[in-house]
Amino acid sequence: MAMKSQNFQHIANLARSVSVWVALSCCFLATGCSPWKKTAKLQKQNFLDPKLSNASSGKATLEVEFINASPAFIDDTVLESLWHHVDETVIDPDNRVPFLSNGLRIGKISNLDRFRETLEAGVTETNVVDDFLSQASIASEISHGRQTIPLRFGKRTEFPLRQPFEGSHVALIRDQGETIGKTLENAQYFLAFTATDAGHPKEIRLAIEPTVQHGTARQKWVSSDSAIRIDTRRETWDLDMLNMTMDLQSGDTLILASNRPTRGIGPKMLSGKGEDQSERELIVLIHVTHVPLPSDRIARNTL
Repeated sequence: MAMKSQNFQHIANLARSVSVWVALSCCFLATGCSPWKKTAKLQKQNFLDPKLSNASSGKATLEVEFINASPAFIDDTVLESLWHHVDETVIDPDNRVPFLSNGLRIGKISNLDRFRETLEAGVTETNVVDDFLSQASIASEISHGRQTIPLRFGKRTEFPLRQPFEGSHVALIRDQGETIGKTLENAQYFLAFTATDAGHPKEIRLAIEPTVQHGTARQKWVSSDSAIRIDTRRETWDLDMLNMTMDLQSGDTLILASNRPTRGIGPKMLSGKGEDQSERELIVLIHVTHVPLPSDRIARNTL
């Protein structure tokens, strides 16, 4: 009987040990699995593929911002005062004259904070209705808000300023003292950006080329380095007289706006109906938000 009692006691002790071990294991798993999953997730987020990181940092980045400049929102006096914070002399006079002749003004904002303070102080009405209609996805002819544009060096990127015009309209452009007119079907106005290396490693040389796409899309055979492919595009009218190139660094901001009274090609490019179907004028701000270092560009090209 003593032997049986000892055996029973031994089995009981063993059972208690197993129970304690199982309980500790469950606690360990319960407390340990969740942090393990989080750690794995953080590792996946923090340790990105170097190729993907280089691909991102090797591009210049612009942010295009659209500001409502319609007379009901900003009066002529306030609009003119905004240009007190803009350096128009950074644009070569040979480039500035064609812009003015076509109802456009362009320059580099010298103090963005002062520019915004003047803008906010001079606004005559709020954009509450615009914000509501925009969030409700009400159609607008013109662009609004902010949009980010990554630029691969040497590659042209086209950015639309507005929706296409419906039907035909006549566009007039002044070029070296002559007026050129074209009747365009379903025209859409673009800014084409191309970033290349500048003389300073912290700058980019940004080419800005206004263009108009119009007519119906046509298929063309296009030859590239790798193959021959079919490219479907509409006819393009390059407004070469408005092309400009400037060396810029991160933090610089360019401004493009129609002059008042509006005339020439300016209203076609920078005006249209807003979400509430009222006529709007736009101020376009082009912010340089990222300039990759030469080492980043080299790494990107080797991918």
